[in-house]
Amino acid sequence: MKKVFNKCFIGMLFAALILFAKVDASANSGEVEPNNTMDKATLLVNDAFTSGNLMDGDDVDYYKIVIPQDGRVNISFKHEYIDTSSYVWNVKMYDAQRHEYTDWDYSGNVIETITTPNMGLAAGTYYLEVDDLSFYDNPYSIKYSYMPSSEWEKEFNERYDEATLMSNNTIMNGNLMKSEDKDFYKIVLPQDGSMKFSFGHTYIETGSYIWRVKLYDANLHEFVDWEYAGNVIETIVEPGIGLPAGTYYIEVSSLSAYDENYQIKYSYTASDAWEKERNELFNTASDLTIDTYINGNTMTSDDIDFYKIVLPSNAYISLSFMHDYEDTRSSCWEAYLLDSSLRELSDWDYYGNDPNENSTPNMGLFAGTYYIKVRSTSWTDVNYKLKVSQAVPVSSIEIKGVTGAYVGESAQLTAYVLPENATDKTVTWSSSDTSVATIDNHGVIKCIKSGTTTVKAKANDGSEAVGSMVFTVKDKPATEEKSSIVKKATIKKVSSKGKKVKVTWKKLNSADKYEVQIATDKKFTNNLKKAKVKGNMQKASIKYKKRGTVYIRVRGIDRFGKFGAWSKVKKFKIK
Repeated sequence: MKKVFNKCFIGMLFAALILFAKVDASANSGEVEPNNTMDKATLLVNDAFTSGNLMDGDDVDYYKIVIPQDGRVNISFKHEYIDTSSYVWNVKMYDAQRHEYTDWDYSGNVIETITTPNMGLAAGTYYLEVDDLSFYDNPYSIKYSYMPSSEWEKEFNERYDEATLMSNNTIMNGNLMKSEDKDFYKIVLPQDGSMKFSFGHTYIETGSYIWRVKLYDANLHEFVDWEYAGNVIETIVEPGIGLPAGTYYIEVSSLSAYDENYQIKYSYTASDAWEKERNELFNTASDLTIDTYINGNTMTSDDIDFYKIVLPSNAYISLSFMHDYEDTRSSCWEAYLLDSSLRELSDWDYYGNDPNENSTPNMGLFAGTYYIKVRSTSWTDVNYKLKVSQAVPVSSIEIKGVTGAYVGESAQLTAYVLPENATDKTVTWSSSDTSVATIDNHGVIKCIKSGTTTVKAKANDGSEAVGSMVFTVKDKPATEEKSSIVKKATIKKVSSKGKKVKVTWKKLNSADKYEVQIATDKKFTNNLKKAKVKGNMQKASIKYKKRGTVYIRVRGIDRFGKFGAWSKVKKFKIK
């Protein structure tokens, strides 16, 4: 369509502008034609709408944005109604070098103001290009909203040499505006220490992984990567990583195209008590100091951690290993003792559900250099600790655990050996009356008949240290009577606020009252809290002081005092 500048057209144009001004009274001004190139772009004012119109199929409108300081920006776009669901406008964003940041499409029949998520931008000049996709010669309004901030990424940061610098313990906000967008962040650690990484985001209704985050060293050697799902919105804190002083990079990339904001943070603590990645070869091994714990983590299934020990003289040593709890009976780690020629001298397995300190028997070694190699056998990313100690005898033993149980039940007893740095902390268990209860080498006691027995744990290092406990076995109480009229209960919802846990359930016909139980184990024996409510209530609010994972169940009770079936156990995390 050609532009014919005659009196008739000018009159029509003037009328159209008056009409548009009435429709879009919030616009502070209009574009300044011609603005079809960057050097002729109309300057936008922060947080104020500017009106525009693509007068023909060849028309393009450019707008200029000047950001005085690093900060965050969003773009708002609105228009009159057009009876089509097709995209009518396309808006692109560029930097001063015409490097395209992202673009947005707008439909004709969607007339509410659409505002993009926040974008982190460095100080400078940017441009918006408005182009038509169909149905041109329709007015629109556009604006940008800017707020100075040091806690946003600085686009463009798609490469490590453009990375946005992060500060310790400071949240950084970001957004992957396109599926191929990447955000790089730079971390500088001034001393050896440990670093924890955390990631959070806005809610997306999908269980699929949306973001992938990778950690690199200064040579872009990848350490580890994490993936984050859309519908898991709590901030996830990854286990600690031991790193030497230096420069590192974090890369955030997209696994699925979602235009949503995320937040990242690293927390660094200077420390000599952590491994120094990368220590996966003997010649990059982290040094071990006798009688001092060092923290480690096999970050990936193929990660190996090497540690170096130097014995100036012949010595008896032992290796102690402990770790955070992992809910599995499988072996999670294997540790090897190697000599200077990497010949294997001994090896040990460590199991996920046994977080207690495990120490090897004393080992006699000649003066020289040795290595400890730790590898993952059933991968877990929880932290572990290891220590090499010279022989220290056991001074005392205390047995901890329940002091009684019912006939037919089993219980776990634990021997706490002192001092903490005792070389050989293994014990031999015994029961004075095996007709009442027996106990195995792992401290598991089995109850046979009612009565009492003295349980002992004797040190195996020759120190003659012994711990003892009187254990009582009782007959089980009478079995509860089952109700024939009250059905199995169903929990609807569990929530918490502070120290109160709120539980709601479906109404049960014939229930005269309800019983609710909360505990920290599935058998409802540890830290058990009970509550009973009347049958006309289907909710309970219970004060519960323990934090972390708890288990909850509900059942109905009929008017004869007989019990309905327990609901399915609900697992819940109290923060």
